[in-house]
Amino acid sequence: MSWLTTQSAGAPHGILLDVTGLLLAALAALPLPPVGPAPAWVEPIEVPTKKVAPDGATRLLLIDSQLRVEKTVEQYEHHAWKVLSQTGVAELAKQELEWDPSFEQLTLHGVWIWRGGERRVAWQPEDARVIQRERSLDEGLYDGRLTLIIELRDLREGDVVEIASTTRGENPVYQGRFATKKYQAWGQHIERSHFRLSWERPRLLHLQTHGGAQAPALTTEDGHPVYRWELAGLEAQHFEAGLPADVEPAPWVEFSDWQDWAEVALWAQSLFAITPDGKRFEAEAARFQALPEPERARAIVRFVQDDVRYVGVEIGENSHRPHTPAWVLDRGFGDCKDKSLLLVSLLRAAGLEAWPSLVHASAGQRLPKSTPSPDVFNHAIVQVALKSGPRFIDPTVTLQRGSLEERTQPRYHHALVVKPGVTALLPIPLEEPKLATWEVEQHWQRPSPTGIATLTVTTTARGWEAASLRRKIKSSTQDELARTQRSAREDVLNRQLKPLELTWTDDEAAELFVLKESYEAADFFEAGSHRFTTLTVGEDLKRLDVQERRWPFALWYPLRVREVIRYDAPERLRGAEFELTNRSVTHDTFRLDISQHLSGNTLELDWELRMLKDRVLPAQVKSYRTAIAEAWEHLGYTVRSSTVLSPDAISEEDSELPGVAMEQTGAGALLATGGGFAFAVFLVAFFLVSRSDKARAAPPFRDRLAGAPGEVAGDPVSVASMEAAVALFTSARCPQGHGWQDVGAPENVRLGEERITVLSRRCHGCDAREARYVKLSG
Repeated sequence: MSWLTTQSAGAPHGILLDVTGLLLAALAALPLPPVGPAPAWVEPIEVPTKKVAPDGATRLLLIDSQLRVEKTVEQYEHHAWKVLSQTGVAELAKQELEWDPSFEQLTLHGVWIWRGGERRVAWQPEDARVIQRERSLDEGLYDGRLTLIIELRDLREGDVVEIASTTRGENPVYQGRFATKKYQAWGQHIERSHFRLSWERPRLLHLQTHGGAQAPALTTEDGHPVYRWELAGLEAQHFEAGLPADVEPAPWVEFSDWQDWAEVALWAQSLFAITPDGKRFEAEAARFQALPEPERARAIVRFVQDDVRYVGVEIGENSHRPHTPAWVLDRGFGDCKDKSLLLVSLLRAAGLEAWPSLVHASAGQRLPKSTPSPDVFNHAIVQVALKSGPRFIDPTVTLQRGSLEERTQPRYHHALVVKPGVTALLPIPLEEPKLATWEVEQHWQRPSPTGIATLTVTTTARGWEAASLRRKIKSSTQDELARTQRSAREDVLNRQLKPLELTWTDDEAAELFVLKESYEAADFFEAGSHRFTTLTVGEDLKRLDVQERRWPFALWYPLRVREVIRYDAPERLRGAEFELTNRSVTHDTFRLDISQHLSGNTLELDWELRMLKDRVLPAQVKSYRTAIAEAWEHLGYTVRSSTVLSPDAISEEDSELPGVAMEQTGAGALLATGGGFAFAVFLVAFFLVSRSDKARAAPPFRDRLAGAPGEVAGDPVSVASMEAAVALFTSARCPQGHGWQDVGAPENVRLGEERITVLSRRCHGCDAREARYVKLSG
């Protein structure tokens, strides 16, 4: 796969009639490749014939890959599979081979089907066709590769399918240099893996093993080195989900005759050494030069990012060599390397120093461990020298605003700057945000004691998050956006919302985007309670469902998000019925700070999450799971309705609660931050070991758990039957929106002088618990 083909999220693309018309014209009559014998240098390898267990749809019997690198590159591929089921028939009856016709020739050596120990030719030219598939068309990329599709006749369960072919040629853009990588394991069991590389060039060939790969054996044949391995009975590789992009646990071997990064940089300089010319370029350059100096660079970047569409015509050498700025301007589109060269050319014409830079869009952390070659890169960006220092700009990211000096550096970790004298990779530092880049405020207002409330959700996006939100707004109609946002809010809050208004403001100079949504929520209290739930923090607190891992678990770093929930009640809130506790949940990988405040009619809850590392190491899994579970316990807050109390009803104990405002005279509320069941069990134990007069001497604790009858141990409800007791569980879902399990078997306990029955249930998804305390009167 060629490098420099990755488009950043949000870059625009479209169907281009002038490009697709040219490509479709080539589809009129695509001839089949020739069929002939394998090259004389190929070492014959037999297909394994031992019986295999009928496990799965297919079994990979042989992967035989042989290369000869002399004046050009010849690559022989020979594979065989066993059909184990009818599903396997469907999988193997269509065989496909790909090649790049701009520099490669494909020769098919044959397709065979083995049945009953006999091998028969399965190649039928009338059942084959060549197509130009353009697998990356939806991403705006055209590479011109061809695909030979072969439909096999009369394939049955128990057959063996065998196919062999050779491609000859190499992309001239490499200027006679070579690099490749080969895996030693796959996602399925392999009976036999054979690899052979005959190196017949004078340059020194370097190799490096990764992921526990076995180093190839080195021998000499006809005076040149030959690298090979022969592996048998390779187990299927099953990799853990959520791996960091730089972690590739599969065993593989890199080969390269590039000596160092300086040699790669020198090669890239020859590709980007294109002098910009043409009337269109001169006109654009003059237009930007006429701007005041402080505005030039920002205007040029905005033009290349937003006005030049992302489309890559990457056929032949243009897989790596950029098109000229004149070519890009005439068409109004280009890929990452095209846009990078155009940006560099315009910035230089405006008197700024700028250089193309090669990066890997996802696995940039892995670059220092890689053997130097162009193949380790897949994207191009630009380094520009500003007065505040050098900054990297990604020309494929659209709708970025604000000053270039304060713009977030792209998260590519390392870059090879295409500049004279460069001999090493340059780190791209990750910058810790000074403020939350994504901040959400839920403002709930209940203007009267009735159940109707209004909800205003204000999302404030800063920096790169502002550009992301701006792209979302620009790519949707207001109606589409309103439906999407409403659906997302209803899913998390588990309640229906009536949309009222959707507005936004965009401060481009400060790179600050604010989206405001307003809704009406009927039945604020459902079954006597309302659950406040965070809309955004939980998305970044990734759970781990396993007790152990072999490999790290990826986290998004650096990250800083904040969410505030503000609740305005129609009456003053009674402080005695709130347990307001500021706390921090910390781990080596993240920190969640929670603050809670009550004043008059207003309850305010505040969460701020900062990610401290980009991964959870295997040794940290247990502690991470514990910290995440604790954090999730505090992502919600339940208030329960109660009667309006007069000022005389506020007890002396209420006034002594620390951190609680004293003006409470209105509707009471109960805090339940995920640990309600555990606290209730604690109260049962407390009463079991205490005298009843001592129990009555602790009203503050009981007041703070004074929910509806039956919800706390101190206030059991009388029921006539167990069916009536089970009916006290009214919510269909837990506070996090998961479904409850069935109510468990009842337990009888003694509370003071009374015997009560405790029923409980657990959540399927988050292990939350809910209990009811009853006295059987029937």
